[in-house]
Amino acid sequence: SSPKESIKNFEKILFVLNNTTDRVFYLTCDQAEVFLIELYAVKVLPFKQIAEKLILQIANSSHVCSFLTRNFYFEELVALSKKWGYLFKVLTGYTCGHYSLDM
Repeated sequence: SSPKESIKNFEKILFVLNNTTDRVFYLTCDQAEVFLIELYAVKVLPFKQIAEKLILQIANSSHVCSFLTRNFYFEELVALSKKWGYLFKVLTGYTCGHYSLDM
C-alpha cells in the first residue's frame, strides 16, 4: 500500500481510539508496538499519548505490563498510575494488593 493509504488507515484507527468507550479490537503487546511506531511515524499525536490510547486496547494484563516496560520510564509509569488510579491497577493485573484465604 502507498504511504497515503497507510496514513488514511492510521487515521481511521486513531478515530476509533479517540471516539469509542468500548473495546472495539484487542491487541497483543507486539501488535500495539507496531501501531505505536507507525502512528508516531505519521506524527498524528505525541508518542506517549498514542501509547496511552493503545494500552486500553491490549488484550491482557501480561501484555499491558510488557508494553509499559518497553515504552515508559519508571517516572512516567508512576505518573500514569496516579493519573489513571485504579484503572491502572486493573489493566496491569494488580487489583487490590492483598489476598487472604479463609480455610
